[in-house]
Amino acid sequence: MQDLDPSLSLTDIGDDLAFLHARTAGDPSVAQLAQPLAALLATADQTAAEHRQHRRALTLADAKVAGARQDLEVAVNAFAKTVLAQAKLDPATALLQAWFSQAPSAVVGQGHGLLEQWAAAVATRLTAETQAPLATHAQPLATAAHHLREAVTRRRATEEANRAHRLQVREPLLAQANGLRRETHRALSDLAVAGGWGKVWLDSFFRPQSKRKG
Repeated sequence: MQDLDPSLSLTDIGDDLAFLHARTAGDPSVAQLAQPLAALLATADQTAAEHRQHRRALTLADAKVAGARQDLEVAVNAFAKTVLAQAKLDPATALLQAWFSQAPSAVVGQGHGLLEQWAAAVATRLTAETQAPLATHAQPLATAAHHLREAVTRRRATEEANRAHRLQVREPLLAQANGLRRETHRALSDLAVAGGWGKVWLDSFFRPQSKRKG
C-alpha cells in the first residue's frame, strides 16, 4: 500500500478515503476501523468544497481583471483616436508625442500595472488640459485605471487566500489521510495474519491506483 501522491486532487483523496471507509464499514470483522475514516472523510469533503469555492473565486477574479483591462484599453484607444484627430492624423506631430512616448498600440500592449499607471498619470495631466476634446477623456481614463488597479489587487488577495488554503488545509489533510491509511493498513495486516486471509483480502480494502485521476 503506497501513500497518496501529493499531486492527487482533493476529489481523489476523498474518493480513496470513501473507498476504504466503505470497505471497512461493510465488513463486520473490521467495522471498528471505519469510524476514524468517517470523521476524516467528512473533513476531506469539507476541504474539497472550500477548495472549489477558492477556485471559483479565483476564476471570478480573473474575469474581473479581464473586464477592467478591456475597459481601460477601450478608454486609452478612444483617447488616442481623439489625440490623432486633434493632430490632424499626423503621427509625427508634437501633440501626439506630448501624450504618447510610444505608439498607442504599444501603450495598450503593456502589462496591467504599467498600463494602469500610464492611464492614471495621463488622466491627472488631462485635468489641466485646455482643449476640451482631450480634457473629456480625463474621467474615463481615471475611472478605468482605478477599476483595473482594484481588480488586480483583489485578484492577488484571492490568489493568496487560495495559496494559504493549500498550505494550511489541503497539505495537512493529505498528511492525515496518509497517516490514517497507514494505521488502517497495519491493523488490517494484523487481522489478515490472525485470520489467515492473505494479501488479496488485505489489498481489497484500498482503492486501486488505476482509479485515480491524479
